[in-house]
Amino acid sequence: METANARPNLKKEEHAAAEPALKFLTLLELGPSSCRWPVNSPAPRSLYLFCGSPTDGQKPYCKLHCEIAYRPNVRKQSATRQET
Repeated sequence: METANARPNLKKEEHAAAEPALKFLTLLELGPSSCRWPVNSPAPRSLYLFCGSPTDGQKPYCKLHCEIAYRPNVRKQSATRQET
């Protein structure tokens, strides 16, 4: 059973390549193809930080965060399979 916060099932080499940057970026430091996945919940008067890893230029997130953000609807797929 999958949970909402579970990491996607990536092969070891894919996971290493998709690992977020170690240096997170502020909103002002993000470039046009920087991952916009928020990595913290800042305290009052502190900065929001974002992943900042490179994206494919089509989506706002890096490969790892796309795997988390754009997951297929497992419940809907299961219901469809049971109906047939």
